[in-house]
Amino acid sequence: MKLFSNKPSSKESFLFDSRFKHFFCYYLVQRERYLLNPVILILITFFYGCIILPIPVAPDKVPYTDELKASIQIGVSTKNEVESSLGKPDAMRAYESVYIYSKPQTVAKIFGLFYTDHKMGLVDIDKAHLLIIQFDNNAIVKYLDHVVGSNTKTSNGLVVANAGLVSKGYGDLKLKQAPPPYDQTVILYASNSCDIQAKKFFSPEEKAVIFLFRKQYSFFSGSPHLLFGTITFDGVPKADTGPYGYYHWVVDEGTHDISITAPFFANLIIPGSVSLKADKGHIYFIEQTWEKEGFWITKYRGNLNIVSDADWGMQEIRKRNLVLDHLTLLE
Repeated sequence: MKLFSNKPSSKESFLFDSRFKHFFCYYLVQRERYLLNPVILILITFFYGCIILPIPVAPDKVPYTDELKASIQIGVSTKNEVESSLGKPDAMRAYESVYIYSKPQTVAKIFGLFYTDHKMGLVDIDKAHLLIIQFDNNAIVKYLDHVVGSNTKTSNGLVVANAGLVSKGYGDLKLKQAPPPYDQTVILYASNSCDIQAKKFFSPEEKAVIFLFRKQYSFFSGSPHLLFGTITFDGVPKADTGPYGYYHWVVDEGTHDISITAPFFANLIIPGSVSLKADKGHIYFIEQTWEKEGFWITKYRGNLNIVSDADWGMQEIRKRNLVLDHLTLLE
């Protein structure tokens, strides 16, 4: 086994970007427990120049009913029957053996007033409902789980790290840009057994292995803590790993093109890319970072750094969880 990898990037300076305030509000909405903490509310008002007030409303109906779930039988229903009942999935993972269906359930709204920007409006507080279905090698349903929100675990050991939905805004807080496709925002961690296998850092003789992870920023680094992008590997868009995840790709030798973009933050982000020439039997590590550029008009460049210190690369991977990819084997 041969290892190749570059040095860790420098630390980001403390920053609160004024154009980022609106997404920060969305970030809090998706984690509604923050709204209950008066200290957090005071900090938001002080640093972000905004006031947010929860407005109770009658919650929507649960999108996936018991009757619907009962119609999909483990060990009996086929992939074609699932698609006939539910339609095409919102996302697929693990060589299309995992289907993910997602729908929001609005449970409340918040009123946001950004007095420094003279903007106000309503934002939905949504709970993300996910129906996660895994099929066996014969395209028969093996597992079915209905999970709500992020940080939830399925019966087969997958973990929903990011449920992937973006709440709707109204008035001045209405989104000016469409969020990226759902498939590029939902983050599922693979099972513990798959994670352990990847962390053996083994490369087959006729293949190369690439690990990709994102630098972890503290809350007080400002915008980099909240930014999420789209990773593209050899032309295939994938979800951001998030700060606590990593990708593990077993690839053919040759040149592989990897890029980072952020369609949802197009006015804030400068895309970045890297080409990596992979040799058989080698292991590579890539660290994705956000680098601040400019002073008065701040942008963030998405960097993809090939890591030269393999020991440091393995150390960083051990801190993170394997993100379920389109090409992740579950067996």
